[in-house]
Amino acid sequence: MKRATFGEIKDNYKVFMEGWKNEHHRFRSYDPCKEYFDKFYGKTLTTEEKEEFSLRLFAYLASWGMFRGNDWFIWKSSRVFLQVTDVLFDVKYKQLKDIDPYSENFDVGKYCNLTIELQTAVYNILKATLEQDDKLYPPKSEKENKVSPLMVCKILMGTYGCVIAYDSYDMKGLRALGVKAPQNQDMRTLLENTCNIFTQNKNVFTDIMQDMKQYDVNYTAFKVLDMILWIYGEKN
Repeated sequence: MKRATFGEIKDNYKVFMEGWKNEHHRFRSYDPCKEYFDKFYGKTLTTEEKEEFSLRLFAYLASWGMFRGNDWFIWKSSRVFLQVTDVLFDVKYKQLKDIDPYSENFDVGKYCNLTIELQTAVYNILKATLEQDDKLYPPKSEKENKVSPLMVCKILMGTYGCVIAYDSYDMKGLRALGVKAPQNQDMRTLLENTCNIFTQNKNVFTDIMQDMKQYDVNYTAFKVLDMILWIYGEKN
């Protein structure tokens, strides 16, 4: 694969935001989910509010391809996410909320520990939900009842904004920057390598985040990096 520097691909966020300017573009499907999460985070949600959030999360994930090739998800309604809302809105993870890798108190080790803890909690609840469903409607294939790491990363990006999605396009962008995928998709290594990109390109990324202020969005540095890598991967 052709090697690239971050400086060579950094302007891909502008390509993403050009698409975003079209109010009907799927690049906007992220926003209603993130906005609702931001609005209600730290509050005790009513049943109706949980259902509304689940619907927005469902729509965002569907828009970004989580139906495709995922046998279990395509047979579910948005209510499959009702139980996971309790974990996502738990303030014990508030340090991850809109986390800034350039803040003075950012600690890579603590960030990785808390992110992996949250990922595991979300994964376990979704897995338990599916296993309960299996008692009533046994899966038609082994593939049907599996929760993917990609699904969990998409969920965390659409709520806390504390990770990139690590989908195939992101991974292509990471490889172009010389970041090799660890064996067995070790999440800690992926998170550490992502943080290294921020560290190594601080001045450039600070300028990017400053430029992002012209848009009416609450995008974290991780979300913006995801946009940069995704566009690169999609084009290459």
